[in-house]
Amino acid sequence: MFDINGKFMAVLEEAANLVVLNILFLLCCIPVITIGASKTALYDMAKRMAAKREGYLIRGFFRSFARNFKASTIIWVSYAACIAVLAANIYAGFSWRLGVFSGFLVFAAATAGIAATMTLFFALALQGSFENSITNTVKNGFMLAAGNLPVTVIILAVEAIPIVLVVFFTYKLTDIVLFFAVIGFALQAFVNGMIFNRLFDKI
Repeated sequence: MFDINGKFMAVLEEAANLVVLNILFLLCCIPVITIGASKTALYDMAKRMAAKREGYLIRGFFRSFARNFKASTIIWVSYAACIAVLAANIYAGFSWRLGVFSGFLVFAAATAGIAATMTLFFALALQGSFENSITNTVKNGFMLAAGNLPVTVIILAVEAIPIVLVVFFTYKLTDIVLFFAVIGFALQAFVNGMIFNRLFDKI
């Protein structure tokens, strides 16, 4: 009925690979501290899938996870600490109610948080693609994100989809959780992987 080499089978195989990739990502995120390494491996394999050169998916994921574990973990933990400080500043700004100063504190912390977040995604994607020091990877991540703002906005929008769905479609929470438990995170990475590939090809 279906040609085993046809487009339908190719799409089905791609979807199956995304499901496997999603499961691997979630399993490796369970310790929390490993989220950075897991996200790097997710991006790495998603970029390869987007470029039609993924090879052995499971082996490739764990190889990338292990190879980038130290650097990605340092980047992730540093980001988490930074966000914790910025969140405290935002809370203080709303709590103190000191007029202009409180408004400036909230605005500055929120802006820094967005800058840190966009740097995180780019840095983790770079970590899986290039050999470099952690400092240079983070610096290059920020420079790439800041230098390609329209693309960065798209990447952030894709990464923010789970939060947006949960906030605005709370009544569909079970369906949302199920979707991201099965394929959602890998699908996000695949979409952004195509964007990262185009950006990185210019480097």
